[in-house]
Amino acid sequence: MVQTPRVVILLENLPVQRDRRVWRQAQALVEAGVDVTVVCPAAERDGPGLRAPTTVDGVEIRAFTPAKERSGAVGFIWEYAVAWLQMTRALRHCRRDHAISGVQVCNPPDIFFAQGWWASWHGVPFVFDQHDLTPELFETRFGPVDDGWRRSLHTILNWCERATYRAATRVIATNRSYRRVAVERGSMPPADVEVVRNGPDPERMRPRPVTTIQVPHCRHLVVWMGNMGPQDGVDGAVRAMAHLVHDIGRTDAHLVFIGTGEVLDDCRALTRDLDLDRHVTFTGWIPDDEAFQWLSAAHVGLSADPPGPLNDKSTMNKTMEYMAFGLPVVAHDLHETRVSAGPAGVYADTGDPEGLARCLHRLLEDPELMADMARLGRQRIDFFLSWPRQARTYVRLWSSLLGIDVDDRVPAGANEDHSADPATVSPIR
Repeated sequence: MVQTPRVVILLENLPVQRDRRVWRQAQALVEAGVDVTVVCPAAERDGPGLRAPTTVDGVEIRAFTPAKERSGAVGFIWEYAVAWLQMTRALRHCRRDHAISGVQVCNPPDIFFAQGWWASWHGVPFVFDQHDLTPELFETRFGPVDDGWRRSLHTILNWCERATYRAATRVIATNRSYRRVAVERGSMPPADVEVVRNGPDPERMRPRPVTTIQVPHCRHLVVWMGNMGPQDGVDGAVRAMAHLVHDIGRTDAHLVFIGTGEVLDDCRALTRDLDLDRHVTFTGWIPDDEAFQWLSAAHVGLSADPPGPLNDKSTMNKTMEYMAFGLPVVAHDLHETRVSAGPAGVYADTGDPEGLARCLHRLLEDPELMADMARLGRQRIDFFLSWPRQARTYVRLWSSLLGIDVDDRVPAGANEDHSADPATVSPIR
């Protein structure tokens, strides 16, 4: 009897069902006939240690209790140390219960290269799914690496990234910029680095009737959705709204924030300080179905991620999710945001909240342009960027590593990259 292969996915920073990329990957493997175990933090801190395994939609989930949130670099070190110990323990338990055929680690952080060594020792392929550039993430969060402790930690992060590359059998990059980093900085052979974008599910992510939410009374609803970290520009989105309302005089717009994170409370306080309570709503974390209601009610999607070495190379999930719901995108002028959105976005080239506000104002003044951008964005999702097209490349990668034939079971479509040349899209100033 041939045993079904099993892939173990290690995810440190989110419960798997809140990480749409990893959850789609796990489901794509299950649909292809592969058993999948995901080790990840639990959604709630309910007692210490590992939870009993559960199975959701065919995916085995082994959750652990994450460390309590602490601020600063010390807090991150403590969080990562606890996660490393818990995830190593979970991997050991999984190996006790199942034969493991492959291991995938999702960053940040880049601290699971030891699991790659273990995989190599046991003849098991180890795939590094690179969600973030951790050294750049550190610089974005903590500033220039020009003093002792920052320089030391940055050096350690670079070493950890290199060690993870060297341990990897294959690397999955979310876009071409990350692929370039893997090849040039990580010295990975180009043939061993695949691009699998964060494509949305076009069937699940599409406009629907708005029936279960109370939409603010306004002419234009602007939505921001995502994780609220210091690098995500949430405060910049609030300040852009303040400029739109108080300086430009646009009082017919309302901004709703969907998501949670460590800067949520600070941004709520900033909203009060800027006298925006009537123009801004914070939902906190909400289930997908409710979030999709907000996206269906909205008129514009806002991506306020500020320019910098991390964001310029990163693909923002929110951007393509806005496009899936037929929303024109307003964003800072970032390379990979242009690659994703192309003509479905307008781009502020000044890098400040005022530039975002001016783009919003210009867009809201032109309903025909908004409609054209909405149509083009949805077309880019349907024909080029949707998850089924990305899933084919992802499943084929694993099928080659596991030595199985799954071509007759993977989603149809090719992972061709028809993204726009950034030079062809002009910013609105």
